[in-house]
Amino acid sequence: MIFKTRKKPLFLSVVLAVIALFSCACGTAPNGTEREQKPMEEIFPAVSASVAAVKTDYNQGTGFVALSEENKMYLITNKHVFERDKTLICETATLEFFDGRIASGKLIGYDSYHDIAVIVADAFSDNAVSPINFTSEELVYAQKAFIIGNALGQGLGVFDGIISVPDQKLSLKDEKKTVPVVQTTIPINSGCSGGPVFDLYGNVIGVGVRQTCFDPFDENRPVDGVSYFVSSFIAEKILRQAVAENGSGELGARELFKLECTLGENGNINFTGLLFSGKVGKDGITVTSSTLEFGSEKLEAGDVITHIGNVSVENRSNAFVMSTVMNYLLRDSMPQVADWGDIITLKFKRGDIVRNIHRQGIYEKKY
Repeated sequence: MIFKTRKKPLFLSVVLAVIALFSCACGTAPNGTEREQKPMEEIFPAVSASVAAVKTDYNQGTGFVALSEENKMYLITNKHVFERDKTLICETATLEFFDGRIASGKLIGYDSYHDIAVIVADAFSDNAVSPINFTSEELVYAQKAFIIGNALGQGLGVFDGIISVPDQKLSLKDEKKTVPVVQTTIPINSGCSGGPVFDLYGNVIGVGVRQTCFDPFDENRPVDGVSYFVSSFIAEKILRQAVAENGSGELGARELFKLECTLGENGNINFTGLLFSGKVGKDGITVTSSTLEFGSEKLEAGDVITHIGNVSVENRSNAFVMSTVMNYLLRDSMPQVADWGDIITLKFKRGDIVRNIHRQGIYEKKY
């Protein structure tokens, strides 16, 4: 049987097309206000003054002012800009801003896992360099974006593309780690490392990290259009922690959120990580500090985690609990807990009330 479709009137088709176009160009900010996307050529002049080429003893990259307070500018870049052969080789950098001004920067903190570093520099006397706004809104497939970067060390430029995969898992075999990233077609070439990735509202959605040039299964086969950036959610937390721990830079460069486990006097294991820190005991995991939140729900000091996913951590051996926690904190596939892509739920007690918090939204909005 053949069904005939009724054609829409021309006027209706035009109206629907206009509505669709308007819907793509406009959106609602987290505070509920309406906003409109802008062309990149309008966004660039508004944000470029806050972006700088970062030059160290051996490398060049890109950084951007993400925070300004007490006559200091705090810039975000990549840790590997300060490295040689994966070893930290220097803690200072020359910052060459787009408008030609130059400042001296000092590395104050970094997270090796995500390859994010934070630099402090004295603010210019006119305080004309403003911090660029972050956003941690959910990214979508085919969303347009662009980066400002010091490609090949030849000065700051603009490079655009789309979001290929909003919630990618990048396995780095040489470093034996798996990092949550956003995959993009933006060319993040050498020198663009640490550059701010923008949406078309002029907000930073991430920090450029690397570009894949060769097929991991065939090193003789080149790859085009596969680059990665770390989400702004992660970068902003690293920034805040670096400033809180060492804002003046007097303590030198510090590793941030390094996963550490120590045995306490009472025989319990104490651990520190990016999402939360706590103490393993008979009742589960007592939280000592946390950055983990989703919507209106968040972990707080004093909460006792009883389940990670469907795995109970009550009345378990320290070794079992730490294995489960480390899988969670290391952002890996968590084979004991769930398959990649599943929503991971923490169940915890706050007094006599049992609550749940999802790991969904912490990195990729889909976890």
